[in-house]
Amino acid sequence: MIRSAPIEGSSLVIVASDLCRDFAAIWPTMANRGSARAFVFQTADFLNVWCDTIGLARGTQPLFVAVVDQDGVPHALFPLGIEKRRSGLKVLSFLDGGVSDYNAPVLFPHVKDWSPSFVGKLWDAIASIAPPFDIAVVEKMPDRVFDIDNPLMPLITARYPHSGYVMRLPGSVDEFVAKRLPRAQDTRRKLRKLGERGTVTFRIASTSAEREEMLDAMMRQKSRRYIETTGVDGMERPGYRAFFRQAALDLAPQGHVHISSLNLDASVLAVHWGYKDDSRFYYMMPSFEEGEWVRFSPGRHLLNYLIEWAIGAGMKEFDQGLGDEDYKKEYCDAAITLHQIETPRTLRGQVDLLVRKLKMSLRDTLVWHSLKRLRTAWRSANSEKVRTARRGRAP
Repeated sequence: MIRSAPIEGSSLVIVASDLCRDFAAIWPTMANRGSARAFVFQTADFLNVWCDTIGLARGTQPLFVAVVDQDGVPHALFPLGIEKRRSGLKVLSFLDGGVSDYNAPVLFPHVKDWSPSFVGKLWDAIASIAPPFDIAVVEKMPDRVFDIDNPLMPLITARYPHSGYVMRLPGSVDEFVAKRLPRAQDTRRKLRKLGERGTVTFRIASTSAEREEMLDAMMRQKSRRYIETTGVDGMERPGYRAFFRQAALDLAPQGHVHISSLNLDASVLAVHWGYKDDSRFYYMMPSFEEGEWVRFSPGRHLLNYLIEWAIGAGMKEFDQGLGDEDYKKEYCDAAITLHQIETPRTLRGQVDLLVRKLKMSLRDTLVWHSLKRLRTAWRSANSEKVRTARRGRAP
């Protein structure tokens, strides 16, 4: 159902719906941005798949909001949703669920005229038109959406603990290899040693069968890695596997989802799942095989092949996304500072915010890290028991 509300002291109004498709005429797609500035995670293509998979599995109540003038010209678009957590807490946030590295509104040039006071009134108007919620939590929000300043910055309550990383691509593969390739000697040595075991190939999936093969390998490798590092299989999050399969089915044939692998003969040693979006490549879901293959660094070789491919394809930026891993700092020359908004609306929301702040104050303590290691070890051991039991029940 479409509904609207005025913004106090302004000629602009907000229009809201639980369907992104209701805004098909103004919401940018991966193939058609128009004058909109948007990360791939806020395009209609991404959001429609998200709602059909992760949103459905998580029970998210979508809230798509358009800020428009009297002629219906858009100024900004907000892909939001409300989720009910286990405690009963209702949280308003951007649509994410672990598959969005940057959360921000879709912006049009008119937002450059917005004042901080207007932004506060806009946020109040969104809260008033939304279904009831306890707290708004917006994480991983950059201060710019490409060349336009993020107008939500006056609402920021804290710095997000991690950053995003982007590599501005050089003009040629030769320049990358000669001047930008990290640990070049070690990389060449490992690739040569790997080549002594068989034929090394870089593959880009071009058929549904190839995409399925690579997706299966990626999910298996990623599940193992999640359990090793956190003790929990992150691929089992609600709707997570379905999202990657549906996005590959809907978006890969148009060239928007890009799936590739590093193979040794017929064996898949590493996989990457990401987005090719205009002049920006999003390096999203890398995975690699375990055991003896780790010493050859197959994931690093696949990353290098992808960078070389992106340069050849005319990409300008190679976005390695969220996370402060050391290898990203070796490749990337730009960091994206991220922020968060946490604004309670009810007493329950205020209590939740206090708990969040307490957790954040403990994160850098020795006790916190010790407890985290113990929890990861316990979860990993239990996950291994479950896998062993499942194998024992197999026919």
